[in-house]
Formats: sequence, C-alpha cells, structure tokens
Amino acid sequence: MGTLCIADYKPRIFTTEDYQALKDLAELVESELVAVQLATLDELTKISNRRGFIFLAQKSLNLCVRQNISASLIFIDLDNFKEINDTFGHTAADNVLMGLAVQLKIIFRDSDVLGRLGGDEFAILLVGTASEKAHETIERLRQSLASFFAGKYPGYTVSFSAGVKTIDFNQELSVENLLSHADILMYQNKSKK
Repeated sequence: MGTLCIADYKPRIFTTEDYQALKDLAELVESELVAVQLATLDELTKISNRRGFIFLAQKSLNLCVRQNISASLIFIDLDNFKEINDTFGHTAADNVLMGLAVQLKIIFRDSDVLGRLGGDEFAILLVGTASEKAHETIERLRQSLASFFAGKYPGYTVSFSAGVKTIDFNQELSVENLLSHADILMYQNKSKK
C-alpha cells in the first residue's frame, strides 16, 4: 500500500498541531481503505463482489501466466433460486446465499479467489488447479452444501450448476474471457438437468 516517512536533515520537536495533522492523515487513509473495501465486498455474503473478484482474480491470473501455473475458473449458478425467493421469501433466499458463501470459504483454499458476481451467481478462481481437480472440488462443495442445508431449511433443497474453464496459455488470458467461457459451460450443464 505504501508508507509515509517523515524525515528532515535537522532534529525538530513535534508540536500539537503536527501530531493532529498526522492523526488527521491517518483517519483519512483509514476512511479511504474502508471505502475501497466497501466498493469491492459483497455486503450480504462478505466475499468479493464482481468488481473485487475481477480485480483480485486478474492479479492471480497474471501471476499464473508469469509462473506458468495452471488455474481453473468455476462459474456457479444456484438452481431454482427464484422459486426459493418467491415461495419462502427474501430472508430464506439471503440465508441460501450466505450459507453458500460460508461453504465456499470452507471448501476452497485461501489462495483461491471467491466472488459473488451478482444475484445467485458466484465465481472461484482456483490457482494451481487443473480441470479434473476443479471438478472434484465442485463435488465436495455439492456434498458440503447438502449436509449444511439438510434439515436446516425444510421445504427446499439447495443445488447449483457449474461450469469450469481451465486456462489455456495459448489464448488471451483475462478473467472476463474465462468468466464468459465458464458461464457458457455452466448453462450447458444447467440445461442437461
């Protein structure tokens, strides 16, 4: 982020005004950091929103390209989410979104980038993970979600459709491009249900 260094070629005594100026500067920086966090964090799920996800995932993707590390992007869309919202209400729908976010944090690693893209769509960039391992992780998430929601919210089940796009070093590598491809694959999988 940066540092602030206060140096002079001769010693000085700090006045009360000097201390207050530094305190004001610190408060300004803290306010800016909070504003940036609010602009990139999904308020409900407490994971990155679309803007935050794209920013963080692109940084990770750039590292993968430089280091020749494989990565996969998973695009998730909740199944029948509108029905849950319409039948059981916004609180139930919010509980589903928050529950999914909790399970994402449990199943995926700290090195993976998680994000809620909007509505009931989520994305995860798995660094150092090829397609087969990404699909295994999706199945672990399915089992974890089923266990988490079993009996907790009777009347509906929580399931999702997913698409996985593994990076191809011979193509243009942008998060937006990966999202687009993974989204298409997710809809193909959803249409088979």
